[in-house]
Amino acid sequence: MKESLEVDLACSLENAARLEALQKLFTSVCREISNHAAEFDCWSRVGLHHLTYHAIRKKYPSLGSQMTCNAIYSVSRLAKENLFLNKKNKSNKILEIVEEKQMPIFFDRHTISIKNNLLSMFTMEGRIKFKINTDNEIEEKIKNKKLKEIILLNENSKYILKFEFN
Repeated sequence: MKESLEVDLACSLENAARLEALQKLFTSVCREISNHAAEFDCWSRVGLHHLTYHAIRKKYPSLGSQMTCNAIYSVSRLAKENLFLNKKNKSNKILEIVEEKQMPIFFDRHTISIKNNLLSMFTMEGRIKFKINTDNEIEEKIKNKKLKEIILLNENSKYILKFEFN
């Protein structure tokens, strides 16, 4: 049974600006990865990693290695969600989706940590910390349950961190 948990992040103006900058760069990187994927008709996570990782790391060093992997995952995941499309339409549709919107940012246990109701999150300018209102049960779930993914969503300039468990 899949479970999810959402945590609202109370952002200072400085932290909101850092998250916005990260989201813009993450979206740009996803666009670039999508263009390579469409050109080579390669949408698998491993294939995209071999195809794009080193070039992306060289071009966008501030993104970091783990977030580069997360951007590759994001594009591959988007392709998986559009499996029903044939090859030509799939490439066009995914490129269209990535061009139209800001991609949600995927995090993992390497780019986010939680301890004593304090969440620490990667940004290009270093980690930022948020005081979050969770009880011990929720913190334990985040630490101990099998996490499928962690997604940062920006909804009307309000940042929400969504934890999805398997």
